[in-house]
Amino acid sequence: MKEEEFYEVHPYVDNKKSLFRFMSFNIESTEYIEHLFLKRRLYHALAEELNDPFEGKPHFTMGNPANSAQKIRKHLIKSLIKSGQKRKDAEKVVSASMKIPNFVEESMNKLLEEAFMKLRVCCYTTSNKNLLFWSHYADSHKGFCIEFRTDLAPISFAQKVEYTKTYPQVVYPIDNIGGRRMALVKSPDWSYEDEFRSLFIANSCTKMGIPHDGKSYIIPPSSIKNVYLGCQMSQESQDSLLSIIAKSDFTPKLWKASMAKDAFELAFEAI
Repeated sequence: MKEEEFYEVHPYVDNKKSLFRFMSFNIESTEYIEHLFLKRRLYHALAEELNDPFEGKPHFTMGNPANSAQKIRKHLIKSLIKSGQKRKDAEKVVSASMKIPNFVEESMNKLLEEAFMKLRVCCYTTSNKNLLFWSHYADSHKGFCIEFRTDLAPISFAQKVEYTKTYPQVVYPIDNIGGRRMALVKSPDWSYEDEFRSLFIANSCTKMGIPHDGKSYIIPPSSIKNVYLGCQMSQESQDSLLSIIAKSDFTPKLWKASMAKDAFELAFEAI
């Protein structure tokens, strides 16, 4: 996929809008919540921590014209030479290996899968009123929802997920765009989520000047605009969460959700 097409399919979030992240709350284990609010660290999960086993299934095939055998052969030889092998030995190893049926495709897919497993992601949506989100990600309305500003990094670098029936086709050697696209494609079954994702690639975020600790981006105190408490959140959990927020550098507006009386929707009242 060319760079121009990539940004058409996966645009950055509009900085005039907000993104929302739903979270559960366990009063007996608040380390994750404190990590965000007290340390200002926005955790990005590894692929193996995500709830969809189809995540990050890039598909490499020699049927793609961009993946010519000659091009791949040259790249593999170059990689072996970089690792310390002599050119003559590298050429022998690659030539012999490429004669093995399906060697290239199987090897490339394995390398791509390993690369994706090192990538970290954080997921957001575009509405705080989606009842499925409150049920699935906020512990059946017993958790809460955070509203983030989108004009500040790293949220401003969140990109839209594409929903498609096929795995993303990858050209090898994989470039920056190919690597990011692996984490931005999901099945159409998930399209109701209208998802955006910020990606954590250590080298890239360092170059962009975004502070991080290797697993989380360190976000500015003004990043969080609002916090919405679920309509089924207990008073004890509510008091505990509000106590953590009060100790933090964040100063969001606080809201409590309630079930509307005449429709399947939520209403929010300022706390």
